[in-house]
Amino acid sequence: MNWLVSRIGTCVALVMFLSSSEVRAGESLSAEEFAARCADGTLTLDQDLRVDGGSAELSECQVTVGSFRLEIERVRFSSTGFLRVFGESGGELRVAHSALTQSEQAAGPVNILLRAHRVLIEATTLDFSGTVHLETGPEDRGEVHVVNSTLRSLAADIHIGSSGRGHEGRTRVEESRLLAQVDISILSSSLETGARGTVTVEDSTLDSSGTMALQTGDEGRTEVRENSGLHAAGTITIISGRAGKTVAHDNRIVGEESSHILSSGRTSVQENDFTGSGSVSIEGPRCRARNNIPAVECTRETLSAAGWPSLQYPERSPGSRNWSAGRGYIAREPEDQRCGGRGPAAAAANPVASTRSPRSVIQIDSGTAFCAVASMSRRDTRRRVRRHGETGLNRSAIAG
Repeated sequence: MNWLVSRIGTCVALVMFLSSSEVRAGESLSAEEFAARCADGTLTLDQDLRVDGGSAELSECQVTVGSFRLEIERVRFSSTGFLRVFGESGGELRVAHSALTQSEQAAGPVNILLRAHRVLIEATTLDFSGTVHLETGPEDRGEVHVVNSTLRSLAADIHIGSSGRGHEGRTRVEESRLLAQVDISILSSSLETGARGTVTVEDSTLDSSGTMALQTGDEGRTEVRENSGLHAAGTITIISGRAGKTVAHDNRIVGEESSHILSSGRTSVQENDFTGSGSVSIEGPRCRARNNIPAVECTRETLSAAGWPSLQYPERSPGSRNWSAGRGYIAREPEDQRCGGRGPAAAAANPVASTRSPRSVIQIDSGTAFCAVASMSRRDTRRRVRRHGETGLNRSAIAG
């Protein structure tokens, strides 16, 4: 009997030790409790976890989701060290109505990497000085969906990618703002033969002080629609591979060095405003370009991989070229002139402005604001109301 009691005591002690680094099944934690669990730098899930409400500061924290689900809602985390979430095939991550930011106490740039087979970022701010990466890993049918959110990297790049070495990945950015001091890349199934990935960017504002690449691979579909500003100080590349389709409709696109829109399948470029861009090229064997400003003709030819523009561009000095105001895209101005002379204080006072006003102020949690200057093209007088039958992410499966 004493032997049995001793054995039971040993098992209880072992379970208590393991629970210090592993989340118990079905738990719900506050932000403060979550930070305490990851105080040693690691946290491993053994079943689904929900973090709901509160605010906390994180040091370096690596969360292993595995094939489970991690939900973070109504939470404010500020990080002094690398924040990493790793999920395996079947793993899901949802961050909603939250702010994940770099702490003012951080000694240098802090990175964030959120990786799971399905990733949903909704009504959330990710604001770091280091890299901001959202990924699914290489498995087939990975999904990343960013909606009504702000992603900012003050000193590095933003990368959003699904199923890079797999098939049928889906990457979607809508009603969101992405700002990167270096590069922005939004990819899906870009490396495999016959991968059939999709990239969709719509109703959003993207601003890169380096380059911008929106890309799918073979049989992929890359679509950009009704975006108020796609800007890069370097080159913008919007591309799909063999037997793919590239669509760019009703956008404001400014690649200060150049803009390339191409596919080795079908290319459709209509009603875009390229005013302020460097050279603009629209290419593909089946190509349509019409009602663009200025008018740009298609180059109809079969594009080999060797004929595509390289997505590796020389490194540029951050902020080496500015965007001039008043041309229908984000205006970078001195603080005393920002937002038409109203400055950051006025931006904070009016974080949501009409898209039909000459300047719409977009506010970031950190207090930095920029102005989305409304384009005076046909898009302002003929706004299409579009319904999406498929969001690219099964929200009920994640939220359920």
